[in-house]
Amino acid sequence: MKRIKISGTGCSLLDIIYANVDFKADRFTQFLSRRPGDGGITPGGLVFTEDLEIFSKKDIDSIVKTITGGVHRDTVNLGGPAIAALVNTAQLCFGQEIDIVFYAQCGSDDIGYKIQSLLQPIAITTDHYKQVPGKSPYTIVLSDPRYNKGFGERAFINQLGVAAGFSDQNLADSFFDADILFLGGTAIVPKIHENLDDLLDKGKAAGCLTIVATVYDFISEKRNPGMPWLLCKEEKNLSKIDLLLMNRYEAQRISGEEKIDAALNYYISNGVKAVLITQGPEPVLIYSDGSVFTAEKPHYLPISDSVKKTLSESEALTGDTTGCGDNFAGGVIAELAIQLTTKDVGELNLLNACAWGISSGGCACFYPGGVYHETTPGEKYHLIKPYVDRYLQQISMLFRQES
Repeated sequence: MKRIKISGTGCSLLDIIYANVDFKADRFTQFLSRRPGDGGITPGGLVFTEDLEIFSKKDIDSIVKTITGGVHRDTVNLGGPAIAALVNTAQLCFGQEIDIVFYAQCGSDDIGYKIQSLLQPIAITTDHYKQVPGKSPYTIVLSDPRYNKGFGERAFINQLGVAAGFSDQNLADSFFDADILFLGGTAIVPKIHENLDDLLDKGKAAGCLTIVATVYDFISEKRNPGMPWLLCKEEKNLSKIDLLLMNRYEAQRISGEEKIDAALNYYISNGVKAVLITQGPEPVLIYSDGSVFTAEKPHYLPISDSVKKTLSESEALTGDTTGCGDNFAGGVIAELAIQLTTKDVGELNLLNACAWGISSGGCACFYPGGVYHETTPGEKYHLIKPYVDRYLQQISMLFRQES
């Protein structure tokens, strides 16, 4: 059995969550974007604090007070597509020979110390997660649980802080000494995102399995409103991505294609080895060319019936949809890492990895924020595992019916 190392970088911050915002109320709609990239708020999207302040001619504290009616935040939690995903990975890899090392920076302020303290109990090596002078990145998460036909939606207001200065030059050589290279939400770490081509090139040269998870790209939207978002500077470098994780909107905006099938074909034609496209409460689109993972012709995987049942029957759950996509990514990465301890690239079962991703993403609705804080090691694994087992039974029955 091989010992596996995962190196990760990308968006990591503190989520400040308001869990009961009404997206149809005047106090919210007055801040809505009127045209792409104008600095207004978009449900499901992200905007930077300074752009929203210019758009509204108000400071961020006044904006939040207006939108929320002055209520106190519901919770704070670790957030960001990179760290939230890897926290879930670490928790689901309980008892495995898997090392996770995260590379990033936060500020030497209260938020930075809070981030560091929340990470302490988690099995992620943070020697390369540096505290530097300046403000820490954070995201104000506005959540409306009634939006989108009762499935909920969020809007994000992001403060880049010292993440704006973190670049590929801050990555130690050890970053590439890994079995899996995870680049998560790099559009909110601009200097990393600008050099994604080089990072992928170095990762593949080092023999890493490269996994990229996208995020709403407000910088691209602001620079070129309505135009495709930039992932790789040169499309040919998309072929250096072994697994691309994205939601439907991100898939559409990066490809420039409105129809989801056309968007998937864009990634396939540019050589991405495997693609997973989530759609919130709708089925996940899966594809693999068979070179890195087991081959999967484009098809849809349903959401978890058992998670849906739990959510409909329990009134005690106090969660929201924050971090569902991040936990999906973390579940997928965890299962692939575990498979790598005994299998070679080319033998990895992407369908099984999706079972962990879909179950993790669904269960993220059970608790507030994107990160589950365990009271004992293995707690998250034992929470998710029964849902994975039931999900595998669910899709097994589905495939038997289709055949």
